[in-house]
Amino acid sequence: MKNVTLYLILIALSLSCTSNISEPILIEIEEDFSSIENPKERWEAYNLEDYYIEQKWACECSQPYGAEIFVKENKVLDVNFSNHTLEGRQTNFDGAFSRITTINEAFQLIDEYQSRADSIFVEYSPKYGYPTRLIIDKSFVIADEEIRYNFRGLKKIIQF
Repeated sequence: MKNVTLYLILIALSLSCTSNISEPILIEIEEDFSSIENPKERWEAYNLEDYYIEQKWACECSQPYGAEIFVKENKVLDVNFSNHTLEGRQTNFDGAFSRITTINEAFQLIDEYQSRADSIFVEYSPKYGYPTRLIIDKSFVIADEEIRYNFRGLKKIIQF
C-alpha cells in the first residue's frame, strides 16, 4: 500500500511540474534605449522577438475588444482574449483573430497609411518606442472604417 501511495504522489508531482513548463516566463526589460529619439529606432534597439503585450482595439465589431498576446520570433504564438460580454450577447472570437497585431505590424500600418490616410494619430512609449495608442482614419467621409489600437504592459518572454 505504501508503494502505491508513493507511486501516486510521484505521478502527481511529475504532472504538476510538467504543466508549469509550458507557462511563459515574463520579465521586465532592463535595457534602456529611451535616449533614442525616433520611436521606431528605439523599438528596434531592444531587438525583442519574444514578448508579451496587452492589446485593445475599438471598432464597429463584435466582442472581444482586447487580448493578451504572446509573440515568439516576431509571430503571434498565443492569444488570451479578454472575456468581456454584454448581457444577451455572445463573444465571437472568429473575427477577433484578424484584429491581433504585433508591434512590428503596428509600425507597418503606420508606414502604410502615413501618406494615404486622412488622419493618423500615434502616441509612443517614451521608454520602448512602440505605439501605445494608434488611430488611423482612412477617410473622413466614410464612417466606421477607422483603425484603433492601444498597447500596454510590454514584457520580455525568456521561456515558453
